[in-house]
Amino acid sequence: MNTNRTYQRSESAYRHRIGYSIIAIQILTIVLFRFLPAVHPGEDPLYFNERIAEIDIELIEPTRQGRLVPAPPRPVMLPPEPSDVILEDEIIELAEPQAAEEGEPDSTPGPTGIFVENPGIPPSVVRIVEAITPDQIRRENIRLEVAVRFLISEEGNVEDITIERVRKQERGNADFTIIPPDEYEISEAIRRAAMQWRFRPARHEGMAVSTYSTHFFTLGG
Repeated sequence: MNTNRTYQRSESAYRHRIGYSIIAIQILTIVLFRFLPAVHPGEDPLYFNERIAEIDIELIEPTRQGRLVPAPPRPVMLPPEPSDVILEDEIIELAEPQAAEEGEPDSTPGPTGIFVENPGIPPSVVRIVEAITPDQIRRENIRLEVAVRFLISEEGNVEDITIERVRKQERGNADFTIIPPDEYEISEAIRRAAMQWRFRPARHEGMAVSTYSTHFFTLGG
């Protein structure tokens, strides 16, 4: 009798536990379906609600280096041929006159080498030396204009000079008067300065030649 009652109580308790378990499972299932987010089809269930950032990778095309081409050889510089063009912008060097050496001859022989009276390209001045004005001209306060003919060598040096004409201008007078070359002692001063001039030699038919050229000195003024 007691055994039967005990069995009935155990069976009733077992049924109650089974019922409570079923109720707990149902409540837990409802809670899960209600509060957990839904998983959409096609999404990874482990990473739902996440978005994979798309990264654009720029494809850089590798630079292909072509075959190196050797540099062209440098052109051979030929020596310049003599030009028959007259340079308009000449550099003229002014220098102080130097004292004449003792025993220096008053004149030199005539033209040497190839002499041409009227060359295709006349000589051009590259160095000028001014003549020293004598004291007599300073005292009289006059001005002399002296035309000098130069004999210029093939190297551009002065071989000889000749005073061709002397013009005199009085103070306060605009006119010039032609006077004899020996009226004033100017020959030595003119020669000393003129022999120090330097020229770019004259050229004729592509060759340097000797020739005459006339230039002017001014004394006083």
